[in-house]
Amino acid sequence: MNQEATQIYFQQGNTLIKEGKIDEAIASYRSAIVLEPKVALLHHRLGDALLTQGSLNEAVASHRKAIELQSEVSWFYYRLGQALAQQGNLDEAIVNLQTAMQLEPTLPGIYENLGNVLQQQGKFDEAFTCYLKAVKIEPNSIHEYYDKLSYSDLTTNQLTAAISCLKDICQQRHDVPLIYTLLGNLLTKNNQIDAAISYYYTAMYKQTLLSHPDLVSNQWNLEQVQGPNFLIMGGMRCGTTSLYEYLTKHPQVVPALKKEVQFWSWEYAKGIDWYLAHFPPIPDGESFVTGEATPCMGSPYSWERLFEYFPKIKLIVILRNPIDRALSHYSHLQRCLGWDRRTFEAAIQSEMEIIKSIEDPSLVDQTFFDIEYGYLLSGLYVCFLEKWMNLFPREQFLFLRSEDFYIDSSVQMQKVFNFLDLPDYQLAHYEKYNLGTYTSMSESLRLNLSEFFQPYNQKLEEYLGMKFDWH
Repeated sequence: MNQEATQIYFQQGNTLIKEGKIDEAIASYRSAIVLEPKVALLHHRLGDALLTQGSLNEAVASHRKAIELQSEVSWFYYRLGQALAQQGNLDEAIVNLQTAMQLEPTLPGIYENLGNVLQQQGKFDEAFTCYLKAVKIEPNSIHEYYDKLSYSDLTTNQLTAAISCLKDICQQRHDVPLIYTLLGNLLTKNNQIDAAISYYYTAMYKQTLLSHPDLVSNQWNLEQVQGPNFLIMGGMRCGTTSLYEYLTKHPQVVPALKKEVQFWSWEYAKGIDWYLAHFPPIPDGESFVTGEATPCMGSPYSWERLFEYFPKIKLIVILRNPIDRALSHYSHLQRCLGWDRRTFEAAIQSEMEIIKSIEDPSLVDQTFFDIEYGYLLSGLYVCFLEKWMNLFPREQFLFLRSEDFYIDSSVQMQKVFNFLDLPDYQLAHYEKYNLGTYTSMSESLRLNLSEFFQPYNQKLEEYLGMKFDWH
C-alpha cells in the first residue's frame, strides 16, 4: 500500500515540477519520503527541487542522503556537486564532480560543470582541459563551451594541444560547423592567420549548407565574398543579441560565421582577408544579405576603419537608457565573468571622476580600460555617433530605442526589414536573449546618474532629431 501511495506522490511531484510549481512539488516529494524513507531517488528529486527553489543547505542535505542510500549513481554526485558549487563550497564540489566523472566518464555535462568550478578557483588550465574533453565526447555540444574555449588565455602548449585535438574531431565529424570556427579562433590566437582563414571558410560553407542549402548548391564562389551588407554596431547591453537573432531568422538573411567578429575594434591587425572569411559569398543578382553585430560604436577609430572598406554599409543602432545599460553591463561582468569586485556605486563613482577630466571621451586609450570597464563611457552615445556620422550619411543609419524594441519587437523588426530592403517576416514568438539578473541600485545613485547623463542625452536628441525620454 505504501509503495502505491509513494508512487502517486512521486509522479505528482514530477508533474508539479514540469508546471513550475516548485513548493508544491517539494511537499509531494516529502510526503513520498515519509512513506518510503530509504528510496534514494526520492531524496535526489527532492534535492533537485530544493536547489531550484534556492534552498541550498536543504538541497545539499537531500543529495547527501541520496548518495548515502545508493552510492554508485553518477548523477547523484553530479547534482550534489552543482549544489555545493552554488553554495560556494568549491573544493567539495570538485570532489563530487570528479566522482561523478569516474562513475560515468562519457557525460559531457559533468566535464563542463567541473570546468566551471575549476575556473571559479582560478585553475584555468584544468578548466580548459575539462571543456576540451566535453567537446571530444560530444562534438554537438560545442556551443556550450565555445566561448570558454575561444576566449581562454592559453599557453602555447595548450594551444597546440587544443588545435591538434580539434583537428582530430574534424576528421571524425564533418557536420558540426562550430568546431571548424573554434579551430579558426585558436589558430588565430596562435598567429596562424592563413590556416585560420581556411577553417573559417570551411565553417562558413558548412553553416550555410545547413541554413541556406540552395545558396550553396547554386553557386559557392569564394571570389564573390563581398563582406557585410549591414552592421548592428551597438550599443553594448542594449539588445543587439536579440535583434541579431530575430534578423537572422529572415529567410533572405544569411548569418555571418559569428554574431560578433570584433574586427573593427580588437582584431583589426588580423587583416581584411581574415574578416571577409566570416561571411558567405553572395552572387550578384541574389536577394540575400549578410551582416554581423559587433557593438563597436564606442571603439576608437572603428568608424574610420569601417568607412575605408565599406562606405555604403547600412548601420543599425539600438540605444537603451544609459543608466539601465550601465547596471546591465556591470551585472553581466560580475555574473558571467567574475570581473570587477567593487560595488556598483564605487565603480560608477570612480569612472565618473575620470570621465569628467577627459576632453574627448570617444578617443580614450587602453590606459582608461586598464582601470575602468566603461559602464558610463559606453552610454555617452552622442560622443561616438558624432564621429560615425561625420563619415557615414544619415540615410545609412537606423536608430531604435531598446525600450520600444522589447515592448513591441514585431513593429521594430518591420522597421529593420524595411531599412534593409527586405520583405517583412514576423516570428510567432520573440524570445529575449542574453537576459540577466541585476544588482539593485539606490534611488540616490539613480538620481546622480540621471544628472550625469542628462546633458549627453539632450545633445543626442538634438543631434538625431529623436526623443528618447530617458530618466
